[in-house]
Parts: sequence; structure tokens; C-alpha cells
Amino acid sequence: MSSALRLDLKQTQGLVMTPQLQQAIKLLQLSNLELQTYVEGELEQNPFLERAEEATERPPADGPERSDAPELDGRPALAAAEPGDGWSGDADEGWAPPAAAGLPEGLGVNEFASVGRGGSTDFGGDDATFDDRLSRPATLRDHLLEQLTLDLHDPVARLIGADLIDQVDEAGYLRGDVVEIADRLGLEVDAVRAVLARLQQFDPPGVLARSIGECLALQLRERGRLDPAMERLIDNLPMVAQADIQGLIRVCGVLPDDLPEMLAELKALNPKPGLAFAAGHPDTV
Repeated sequence: MSSALRLDLKQTQGLVMTPQLQQAIKLLQLSNLELQTYVEGELEQNPFLERAEEATERPPADGPERSDAPELDGRPALAAAEPGDGWSGDADEGWAPPAAAGLPEGLGVNEFASVGRGGSTDFGGDDATFDDRLSRPATLRDHLLEQLTLDLHDPVARLIGADLIDQVDEAGYLRGDVVEIADRLGLEVDAVRAVLARLQQFDPPGVLARSIGECLALQLRERGRLDPAMERLIDNLPMVAQADIQGLIRVCGVLPDDLPEMLAELKALNPKPGLAFAAGHPDTV
């Protein structure tokens, strides 16, 4: 029998969850109020987004409408202008802002249309600053709440999930007690535990764990590697810290050649999964 190298080309089809598709699925799940809140938040965070303002109808002025009024960008400049208040009466001369409007001399139509809110040209007032509208990286809480909105649809389950997420520290661990949370919300402990088990399947793997052992176990379960031997290894983490090899082999019930592979797999896990979202916002230069 002879061995030889061979190159095969195979074409397959698969569904890829692109960011655009994920956003579309997320938006379809929202109600009208939640969608409005989401849009307002995006407008505040991203300075490059603008709201498409609907054109409002100008109330008719007293007097007959002038059919020969000039047009600016396809719209009449003044619906009922009288001679002496800015309209010269000659279609070739166009329209100039009236002096009574209080505009500075030499300010043209384009500058008049670009003044800030309230007629101010310095864009002061209560408007948000540019730094406030900068896009900021998502925090661990934002990341978990987004998954909560997509995964849980029951209002009670969402209430429990939001309360649990509020008690997660920056490392990703749940610092609240399940019994105390149930008493404060007036719910059964089993209902809170059920929602917690659902949230512990969120990204990043190992989040909302109550101990380092549970954090490692959640990550191994997500990888499909939480077998009885690995469970016994996680239950005896103090022996791992003491490098008690013979004791671990006896407790886990594995062969001596299997334990190094199990320890290497354990070291590859992340004991603080939430720190990936703990990076601070860079200062604006």
C-alpha cells in the first residue's frame, strides 16, 4: 500500500450570523417603547447619526398667497411676503432675509438655515457635548442585558434576570445570594435559580458563577468537557494548588498519563471572564 498526498475541494452551505443579522433579530424583538429607547440611546452615543426630522407645515399667513414666490431647495421661501419685508418683487433678484429678523448684516440664506437651536449660532445651551455623544465600548452589564432581552420574553423572568445582572462584579461573578434575592422580589427560590441557570449560559462562558469552581465548570460544560473526572478535579482545587499529583490521580480515578492533560485543560480556562469588558473608555484627545 502506497501513501500519497491528495488535495480535495468541497463546497458547503451554512448560515452565518452577521452583525447586521443579529441587530435585525434584536430589533424585531423590541416593542415600540423599547425601540424608541434604543434609537434615542444610539443617537446619544454616536455623533455621526442624525434624526430624520419630518417637515412641518408652515401655518398660512394673513393675506392672499403669492404664486410667484421664489423657491429654496424646491420649497417656497415665503408663502405670503409683502413688499418691503424682504421680498423685492422681482423674481430675478430673489429673496433676502428681512432686517426685522435681527440677523447680522451679510448673513445669507445658507447661514440663516444653519444656525443652532433657538436661533443661536454658537450651539450652546443644553445640547449634549461632543464627548457625551462619543460611542463608548459596551460594559459587561450592557452585554448581559442585551442577551437577556433576546433570550427571555417573560416579564417576571426579565425582572429576575435584571436583578441578578445588577449584582455581577467586574470579574463576572454573582455577589448576591439567591435566597435573599427571592425574598426581596417576593418570588420562589426555585424561580430565581431557574433564571440564574439560564443566565449562566450567556456569553462570556463562566459568567454569573458564585465561585471559581462553578466558573470553571460552566466553561467546561460549554465546551462539552465536563465529565465526572473533571468534576472531581474541580471539586479538589486546593489539591491542584498544592500539586498533589498522586492524591489527584486517586481522587479523580484516572491514569497517571491522563492527569497532565486534564490539568492543562483546566489552566486554559479563564477564571475571571468578565474582565474582558472592564477596559476603561479612552480619554478624548
